[in-house]
Amino acid sequence: MLKNNMRERAINLLWLLIEQGGRVLSSLLITLLVVNHLGAEDFGVLSLSLAILTALGAIVGLGMDPILFKLFISKKKDGKELIETSCFLRLVVSVIVIISITLLNILSDELYIDILNVLVIGFLFDSFLSLKDYFGAHLKNKFYTYSTLVSLLTQLVLTYTFVENEVGVIYFSFTYLLAKIIQATSLYICYFNLKHKTILPRLNKKLATSLLRSSFPMMLAASIGLLYSLQDQFFIKYFLGEYELGLYAVGIKMILVLIVLPTLISNVFYPSLVSKFHQENSDAYIKQLESIYTVFFILGFVAFISMFFASEFIITTLFSDEFLSSVDVMKIYSLLLILTFFQSINNKILILHNLETIIFKRALLALSINAVLNYLLIPRYGINGAAYSTVISELFVLISYALIRETRFIFIYQVKAVLLVSLFKSDFIRNLKT
Repeated sequence: MLKNNMRERAINLLWLLIEQGGRVLSSLLITLLVVNHLGAEDFGVLSLSLAILTALGAIVGLGMDPILFKLFISKKKDGKELIETSCFLRLVVSVIVIISITLLNILSDELYIDILNVLVIGFLFDSFLSLKDYFGAHLKNKFYTYSTLVSLLTQLVLTYTFVENEVGVIYFSFTYLLAKIIQATSLYICYFNLKHKTILPRLNKKLATSLLRSSFPMMLAASIGLLYSLQDQFFIKYFLGEYELGLYAVGIKMILVLIVLPTLISNVFYPSLVSKFHQENSDAYIKQLESIYTVFFILGFVAFISMFFASEFIITTLFSDEFLSSVDVMKIYSLLLILTFFQSINNKILILHNLETIIFKRALLALSINAVLNYLLIPRYGINGAAYSTVISELFVLISYALIRETRFIFIYQVKAVLLVSLFKSDFIRNLKT
């Protein structure tokens, strides 16, 4: 039984790695094509639009992903009803956002708003991404991988076609929109083939109320968290201009792609942690958690070292001399790889212990610190100051777990992981597996 369980998890992780590998490769190729075609200034405009899209996505998603994932694992709610209700709620918010951006576009003559107006249409199709959490909770990530690879390949081909035809920057927004349409359609088809059931967005008032009550702190936290990652680009645009924004966007691009990896890996271990936690098997739960934190620190450290020393080679090989300033940004930003490995598991543990409001408070703290640091450091250190601000803010959040009694245990897990306390225990591997 144990071997079968581990084999299933290993296969699921493999599918996640394939999906992430495809995403990294596709993102790299698309970035290369677009950057070398548009140049720093226009790429800066496109990057700002995409960053705003990501921040708005946290609002449209309603912070439901971790809540849905937890409910799908626990099987306390009907899976189909969860998917349909979450789709309905997200569709309503999507329509509100699209109307708001359209009105803003009418009143504005900014190019990045024009681009954003096209991009937000994709939120209508993102409403079906609860299927991703359903497949993940049931260790069926191969379906999500299929949908991702098909959508990314289509986007890559269309991007190449646009570059060959030397189109303007706004046309590239349609490649992102098309990718969302294809992914949502693919996920829907996979679900239908697996369950032989159709999904129609519909409202279950009782379930919707419960979901919104649980996810609201997560939505606020995600919105604030993304806003704090977005505000550095606004500060750069304000203090330095769109050209420097383009240099900064190139420097952080690869790191931002890799930052998704910790969340994907933590999703593999989360079902086992949830099971132990609800069975009140505290000894096994604590031991596995210690092992996971240790592995995550090692993975984060290896990723940081790799990207830090590869930064100059990556930038100088893939981009023109115009982007040499992006090297230092990438080196500084690579520190986030260690910190986000910790944060990915921290947030899941807080949800498991019903401490969602603390996620919001941490995000608000990071937003405030980051805003002050951006204001102080960008005028003095340029785009490097923005990278320093983000890293320092994230580090302070991890340290802040020690300041509150309810979260101090998380800080202790982090310290033990850095010191590799669990690595040399004889049952380290067994604890990780069980």
